[in-house]
Amino acid sequence: MSVDAATRAAREQLIAELQAVAPGGPTVLTVGKFDGVHLAHARVVGTTVERARARGATPGALTFDPLPYVVFNPGKPYHYLCTLEERITLLQQLGAAFVCPMTFSLAISRLSAREFLVILRDTVQMVELVGGPDTAIGHAREGSGERLRALAEELGLQLTVVPPVLLDGVPVNSSLIRHLLWAGDVEQAARALGRPYALTGTVVPGDRRGRQLGYPTANLVPPEHLVVPADGIYACRTMLNGIPYRAAVSIGVRPTFGRDLQRLIEAYLIDFEGDLYGRTLRLEFLARLRGELRFENVEALVHQMARDVEQVRARVELVG
Repeated sequence: MSVDAATRAAREQLIAELQAVAPGGPTVLTVGKFDGVHLAHARVVGTTVERARARGATPGALTFDPLPYVVFNPGKPYHYLCTLEERITLLQQLGAAFVCPMTFSLAISRLSAREFLVILRDTVQMVELVGGPDTAIGHAREGSGERLRALAEELGLQLTVVPPVLLDGVPVNSSLIRHLLWAGDVEQAARALGRPYALTGTVVPGDRRGRQLGYPTANLVPPEHLVVPADGIYACRTMLNGIPYRAAVSIGVRPTFGRDLQRLIEAYLIDFEGDLYGRTLRLEFLARLRGELRFENVEALVHQMARDVEQVRARVELVG
């Protein structure tokens, strides 16, 4: 397929994806990656909702799947802050009446900023575009700054630019949050997200070593390519059958027992009894208690585990 034919096909696919969620009537739209749906994203979506209400329009969001970085850098790893499904849910919770997960590709990236805006205007009746200070659309990010404003005016659209959200003087963005998590600073990451960072995954059988030590753990396997916080012991919270539980969570390679070949996420649910194999577990990371340590013997490890559990009891508040 030629480049032109591929671009035409991608254009038609975009139109079909927008038509599938078009609410009918005018819309105010925000467009972005929204990885993590953090505080800065919340301000943009909140402004979108406010502007839609003022205009008697419907607020919506268009996001990319996969993200542009993944498409432009094949083979290079990218670590997401949430899954696409979580992204859509979070955007809806912030007030987006409809969310379009646009299929991003090299072909679609060749659309000019003007053509992209025309598609949005004509397909979902967009009357206003809301974005952050770094919003850029179209081929080679041509639609940014004053160029984007001029295009909007030419096409009869309004453009609203939302100022950045600062955390201790630093702009909040997805890269900042990823680095905070990789450093184990889940509390600061929660401030930037506006909620605790969470990992959801399936519980799989392990070697039952935790059970032998008196602390049966659930081995969690989250979706691939999600950010996993730094190795260490964490105070977490989870919910099972509508009941909240405190959880002491270990991330690492268990150096006391020789070092596993892969990192493990092991959760000990305090005061829980039962079988979790095959269940889906969502862990909210509230605090990092300590780094991963190698102990001289099992007795020293068990003693420290007991101290860790008591810290989790003291630091995690259960909310039903």
